[in-house]
Amino acid sequence: MPNTLHTALWFLAGLWTLTHLWQWNRIVQFYASDTTPLAIIPNNTLTLICVFRNEESVLNPFLDGCAGLLNALPITVLLVNDHSTDQSNTRIQDHPIYAHVNFHLYQAPINSVGKKACLQWAIANATAPIIYTTDADCTLNAKALQHLYGLHQQKNSDLTLGLMRFQGPNSLVNSYQLIENNALVALSTYHANRKEPSMGNAANMLFNRSAFMSCKPYEDNWHVAGGDDIFLIQSFLKNHKQVVYANDLQTAVSTQNVSTWGELWQQRIRWAKKSHYQEFGQTQKSQLLFVLFLLYLWGLTLFMGLHSLYVIPLSIWSFKIIGEVLFIRKLFSKLPENAPSFIHMVVSSIIQSIFIPSVAIGQFFVSIKWKNRTLS
Repeated sequence: MPNTLHTALWFLAGLWTLTHLWQWNRIVQFYASDTTPLAIIPNNTLTLICVFRNEESVLNPFLDGCAGLLNALPITVLLVNDHSTDQSNTRIQDHPIYAHVNFHLYQAPINSVGKKACLQWAIANATAPIIYTTDADCTLNAKALQHLYGLHQQKNSDLTLGLMRFQGPNSLVNSYQLIENNALVALSTYHANRKEPSMGNAANMLFNRSAFMSCKPYEDNWHVAGGDDIFLIQSFLKNHKQVVYANDLQTAVSTQNVSTWGELWQQRIRWAKKSHYQEFGQTQKSQLLFVLFLLYLWGLTLFMGLHSLYVIPLSIWSFKIIGEVLFIRKLFSKLPENAPSFIHMVVSSIIQSIFIPSVAIGQFFVSIKWKNRTLS
């Protein structure tokens, strides 16, 4: 009987691991496989809106990127200060872009606190028919915006989401994020193009202002910290608006990864807490299945170890790690960035198998502080 049980457990683990790797191979194969047109953006058509809070350390490169956009495109840039407590205002006022006729810095009204409230206020007061939202830690470029606008027009879309790229130093924590963040973007793109949207990113979104105003995406979600991207997507879909996800790296903007494991833990806990409010069944399904998969592998490892059977769990973990290294290399073959080293890929795979279940459990017990605000 024990031998039969061991065989069944081993078979289930092998089958589950094979399914996991096969699915990721399909996702990576699909990722970045489209092309989008490079379009001319007409005058008075588009306003870029960025809500920021306590971003003085990243504002200079962001403002340089905004200046490049203003020099290349006939757009308006509107920055909204969400009650920063640092020197963000001073950084902006000292930058040459501050004198540009199409650049505007606004202080959020005292009753508009939080990103969603500030976005709502800024969009309501904008006049351009198309709104582009991004974050202050992003590196912008004119061609990416033109490609995103081209896709928006080509698909007659109400909301168009561009891709993201990620940057950081040569460190293990950055390698881990490069792998996981790029995989999450590929996963969201795959799900969305199968009509099963699972997530989005507000750092690179283009949408029709009239659709936003009619959908009122945040009115039932003011109490939730964050979620401006997810609630916007959900609201547009509920109201039968056309939502398009780009699958072309020419639409991508870059953002910086966090620099420490502590910051990464806080970020992932924040993301996990936000997912409770998502109505995308695919999101919860994907997250739950992956956590259960990892917990099963750890449970199998413990069970077999107690019976002095080490070959079975070692073979399963080796199969999983080698398979993940292969699809990670395939993913990075499509990206401009170099793939992390082999050692970093292997170690990241091991760390993820502990980190993801820890976040899944920790989200129910951990409060986080973000932008000097405590979130429950």
